[in-house]
Amino acid sequence: MTGVLVTGTDTGVGKTWVACHLAKALAARGLRVGVMKPCETGLTGAGSERALTEAPRGSDAEQLVLASDCRAPLSDILPYAFSLPAAPSVAALEEGANIDFEVIECAYQRLSESHDVVIVEGAGGLLVPLAPHLDFLDLAQRLELEVLAVARTGLGTLNHTALTDRALRSAGLTPLGFVLNSPEEPASESERANLSGLCSLVETPVLAEFPHGEAPPDSLVATVVNSLLDAVGWSSRDRQSESQTSG
Repeated sequence: MTGVLVTGTDTGVGKTWVACHLAKALAARGLRVGVMKPCETGLTGAGSERALTEAPRGSDAEQLVLASDCRAPLSDILPYAFSLPAAPSVAALEEGANIDFEVIECAYQRLSESHDVVIVEGAGGLLVPLAPHLDFLDLAQRLELEVLAVARTGLGTLNHTALTDRALRSAGLTPLGFVLNSPEEPASESERANLSGLCSLVETPVLAEFPHGEAPPDSLVATVVNSLLDAVGWSSRDRQSESQTSG
């Protein structure tokens, strides 16, 4: 089993979009894909005293479940949900709740026991706090997750991407790569020229650029999938052979 954190250089960069396409592609290769959103905020009807029985319509958690066909209990897929659209630690504090790493860890372990790959989607960027002394960078370290980072193609991405890359490497993590995404509109000519300097700023490879407003070609997603499988020493050929043997 392996786990991968899909993080972003900022909020609204398309983490869920990328994570869902990654989940679909992994499932298409015969892998049992688990998904997890440790905490989602801005959900109507959510709160520390109101346990959700199903993922709210349109939520990140629901999209991940639909993409992966993960049948795990919602309490493992979405351990924490709050109504305030803010950072997890802020939303929890507003409702007098605490986010406990052990709850997230136990949910992740249960998912890992019944799945080949677990995709964990973050909230915002790496340093968004879940709780005091716990952010998504800490989560990646403590759960020993591979890290895939999503960056937008707009202006400001050079700074955000370089900071994300340095934060990961300073923590002793080697990220799988970056996926560029255009969640709002296609990159302009000036933004495209700006992107030309990205590879010289970061050590981590840019694996793919997803097109705006349409599903990425299978070949682009395959590049991301292969990078994950190669990083854990688990080639697609090995996986297919194992699936045929077990079947």
